[in-house]
Amino acid sequence: MADHDALYHRLFSHPGMVAQLLRDFVAEPWLDDLDLPAMERVNAKFHGRGGERRDGDVIWRIPMRQEGEAYLV
Repeated sequence: MADHDALYHRLFSHPGMVAQLLRDFVAEPWLDDLDLPAMERVNAKFHGRGGERRDGDVIWRIPMRQEGEAYLV
């Protein structure tokens, strides 16, 4: 993983920071429907065909207050 990619993963791995970024930069009414304190990180690690470990993007599953869930990549 490139150095900038590793920093990106570390930075966006903190749920409180991600929630605050959403609140500060997304001025949309649908944001109120997201249950940000309940968001969970989705495992995006896997192994390639040759057995090498691969890391995907940082993915968050965020429950919606009414029904369903949203994903943030």
